Amino acid sequence: MEKRNLQPSAFRKLTLVAGTALLLSQCLSSAALAVPVAYEFSTGAAVLTGPPSSAAAALTGLSVSGSFIYDSEAALLAAPASGAYYQGITSLSGTVGGYSFSDSSGFLTTVQNDLYAPPGSAPGAPLDLLQFSAEPLLGGAGNYDLTGFSVGGLTLANVRLFWIETLTTGAPDFLSSGSLPATPPTFSGRLALDFVASPYTPIDGQPSPTLPALSIAFFDNLTVRPTSASVPEPETLTLFALGLVGVMMAKRRKRSV
Repeated sequence: MEKRNLQPSAFRKLTLVAGTALLLSQCLSSAALAVPVAYEFSTGAAVLTGPPSSAAAALTGLSVSGSFIYDSEAALLAAPASGAYYQGITSLSGTVGGYSFSDSSGFLTTVQNDLYAPPGSAPGAPLDLLQFSAEPLLGGAGNYDLTGFSVGGLTLANVRLFWIETLTTGAPDFLSSGSLPATPPTFSGRLALDFVASPYTPIDGQPSPTLPALSIAFFDNLTVRPTSASVPEPETLTLFALGLVGVMMAKRRKRSV
C-alpha cells in the first residue's frame, strides 16, 4: 500500500483549521457568558437563625427553588462610599413548598468589596458582599412588582439572594472590585424571604421594611448554576467552529478554481 505524506502546505492548512476552530470555540464560549444568562437556583431547608421568626417557623423543612436572568454588564445605578448598586437581575420566579413568587423587573444588585460589616459584629476587617434584592432597599419609583404569598398572618415583602465572605464554610474573599462579577458565585450562599404582618401593600417610593418589622426566613446552601440552554456545551461549540472553518475553506477553494 502506498503511503501518502501530508505536504507542508496541507499540514499548515490543517494546523490553521484546528487552531482557528479552537479560537472560535473559546470566543463563542466567552460570548455565551457575556450576554444575559438564565440561571436556576436551589436552597436547603429553612433554618432558624437570628431573631425568632414566625415566618421561618411556618416554612420549616421547606426549601426554595427558582430561576432568574443575570446580566454582568448591567448599568451602574449608584456608587456611594458604602458600595456599588446595579440592576443586574431580571425575571425572578421561585417556589417554596406550595407557595410561589415572581418579580419581572430588575433587582437591586449590591456589590460591597471589603465594605460590608455585619450588624452587631465586633470591629474587624470589612467583608465582601454580593446581594440580589427583589425590592429596592431604599425605595424608588416604579419598582414594586413582587408577586408573593401570605403564610401564618405574614405577607412576603422581599426576596434576597446573597453571598458574604466567611458567612458559610469555604466562602472566600471573592470580590476584587466594585464591578459586577462575570457570574454569580459558585460557592454556597444564603436566601432570605422577608415577611411583614398582613395585610401589606407596598407604596411606590417607600423603602422596604427593615427590622424589627420584618420576620425573616433564611435558607442556607443557596446554589446557583446556568440553565442548560444558556451555555452551549464545549463539544457543541467546537463542532460549530469546525463547521464554520470548513465552510470558509470551501468558499476559498471554490474561488481559487
